[in-house]
Amino acid sequence: MRGSLTKDEKKEIIGSWWIALTFVIFCNWIAFFWIGFRVKRMIWVLFGFIYLVICMVLPVTIFWFYDEESLVFNAVMWIFFVTWMISIVHASLCRRDYSRRRKVFLANMELDNIVYFEEKIKKAPGWNPAPQPYGSGAADTDTAAEKIDLNSATEQQLASLPGVSVAMAKRAADMRQVSEFLSVQDFIQRLGLMPHFAVQIEKVACAEPMSDRNSQEKVPGRVIDI
Repeated sequence: MRGSLTKDEKKEIIGSWWIALTFVIFCNWIAFFWIGFRVKRMIWVLFGFIYLVICMVLPVTIFWFYDEESLVFNAVMWIFFVTWMISIVHASLCRRDYSRRRKVFLANMELDNIVYFEEKIKKAPGWNPAPQPYGSGAADTDTAAEKIDLNSATEQQLASLPGVSVAMAKRAADMRQVSEFLSVQDFIQRLGLMPHFAVQIEKVACAEPMSDRNSQEKVPGRVIDI
């Protein structure tokens, strides 16, 4: 049985406060507007507009123009309550997807800020980086650095990949015990990472089959008799 919640799980629960809005009468649409604009997902904003019309505009209009005992009034109130319940379930189903998209959105913002400040530094007057000596090993880090093998890397190495949290790295380590990763794309799809992480991860990672690695380790050296 698991003990206390992890740091990532606590953050995810705290970041899901907006679900409480769906339990407040006439406020369920605010939750979908909030998550839709926060991660730039307009389909959630559209649902927020639909819930706004059905669960707020329509009931208020009916209160003004129809008597409480009329058939139209009762029908609209039934639609209102059913839609309200649906919005609560809908928000619960969107929680995990919103949390994942929010992490990706913040990671992209951080990356954009880094690129922005790097470009700003380069354009600063007097900026002139000192040339590195030939053969020092620091001039070409891309060719010298080895790619991370997704099928043999540690959880810490997996967590260092773009868009991969500590919890996702642990889940990836458990996944490859059952079935190794066939490619970088297979790794991204099975973890549920956003597609734009593929380009970043392919630069620093690979997926070497375990069978090839084992065969290389078992091949003995050739013995020459003289």
